[in-house]
Amino acid sequence: MKTFTTESKTAQTSGDGRYGQVVSLMPTHDEIAKRAYEIYIKKGRRQGQSERDWQQAENELRNGRKA
Repeated sequence: MKTFTTESKTAQTSGDGRYGQVVSLMPTHDEIAKRAYEIYIKKGRRQGQSERDWQQAENELRNGRKA
């Protein structure tokens, strides 16, 4: 069995080259951006907190939860 990693996924292949089970998924840039925007809206569109909103979005998506 071989393991390979792309930008956002780690997957394993069987010996014959077919794709097997995805081992872990990391959120994509677009998923994080969408969630960060949702957080920004929820906070009343407050300016100057984009980095904090991004970090919160990334953490939520990695941990599989939304606050």
